[in-house]
Amino acid sequence: YPKQKSGRVVVRVTVDGNGNVTHAEPGRPGSTTLDNDLLKAAEKAAKMAKFNVKPGAPAQTGTITYIFKLQQ
Repeated sequence: YPKQKSGRVVVRVTVDGNGNVTHAEPGRPGSTTLDNDLLKAAEKAAKMAKFNVKPGAPAQTGTITYIFKLQQ
């Protein structure tokens, strides 16, 4: 992610029964930045997340919060 930017990005995710993120929507309430670069970085990270497998379970929704800090 851009090392000279900071902020918190809340991503709403939908997870299927196989533990895969099937939808990610960054910039949800609780976010402290709407910087496009940080939103894209958070969305990309959320889509790579993996959760516990529970075959036959309905899709679940929730949020993941990413905190980006300035790098020195």
